Amino acid sequence: MSTTGIIVSGLIALWAGTGWITDRNVERPPYDVISSKGRFEIRHYSQPLALAQTSINSNDSQALGQGFRRLAGYIFAGNTSNESIPMTAPVLYTQQSQSKMYFVLPTSMSAQNAPIPNASSVNVTSFEWQYIVAIRFKGYARPRRVAKFSKQLRQFCDDNQLTTKGSLVVAQYNSPWTFPLIRKNEIWVEITAPTSNEAP
Repeated sequence: MSTTGIIVSGLIALWAGTGWITDRNVERPPYDVISSKGRFEIRHYSQPLALAQTSINSNDSQALGQGFRRLAGYIFAGNTSNESIPMTAPVLYTQQSQSKMYFVLPTSMSAQNAPIPNASSVNVTSFEWQYIVAIRFKGYARPRRVAKFSKQLRQFCDDNQLTTKGSLVVAQYNSPWTFPLIRKNEIWVEITAPTSNEAP
């Protein structure tokens, strides 16, 4: 291998390693796995998730970036307590014409005791889904890929006679500098409590 090839390989390895180390130290909300099959997982979240929420006009990169900056401002002391809040994963956003983006707050916080945002465009709410179906995929959650895996998720629910509720949610677990091949993305949909006959 040439010197240039060695350097490039080393930089790629450093990029991947840095993203992996950073992401594995980020808190994620706990859940129980009801069943799993391939890319799909049925989960039970036993406690509500406290979320910082903002509205965005669309799911294009510009709107998502604007929403991310608003929510980042809130957790980086942009609140009435002047408190810095640890970053957690995943970052969530809905797929609607008037979409919403969410930061999951640490499990030590609730919608009642979380700091109040300074910005009127951010508010704190609670995510009270209990049962969801998730589909996993790597790489970047670009619109075409989100559409592809959303279709697969809907088909999986239909095939397994799972009753869905509400719109789909995109979940992104990694920092922007995480190497694409180790990025973790999911699409979630809420379902009614599955029976033993419905779980695949």
